[in-house]
Amino acid sequence: MKNGKKLEGSPEDWTVETLFKDKQSLDLQINPDQFNHIKLVMVEGITVLNDTRIADLCEHRFFIKLDRQTCWERRQHRTYDPEDQEGYFDRYAWPYYHKNLEDLQSTGRTLNYLNGRESIQEHVCQILRAICNSQS
Repeated sequence: MKNGKKLEGSPEDWTVETLFKDKQSLDLQINPDQFNHIKLVMVEGITVLNDTRIADLCEHRFFIKLDRQTCWERRQHRTYDPEDQEGYFDRYAWPYYHKNLEDLQSTGRTLNYLNGRESIQEHVCQILRAICNSQS
């Protein structure tokens, strides 16, 4: 196989260790050709699912749930232009996160929740499991 090993087992058995070369990278250690039968478009953004035209096109919808501390810590590692002003997080970002989540939940559409404390690699595993399980 040209690009890594053959993925064994069912999607429920897939872990960060079986899918990625190491826990910090997104470099796959498996052969991505194994997923050729899956048509996938990922659309990312905090408000993207609030647009019904987009949300209605999605077979799977994922939302990363965050607690206040994790959200704050993630914002500290980002660069914003213009920069956040003092108090912006408490007055706007955190309350809007909650409003956005409430709006999404009120639509009645199925949302799959990802734990914001988990790694991006773990989120990829969970997304791949959901997609592959729905294909079988």
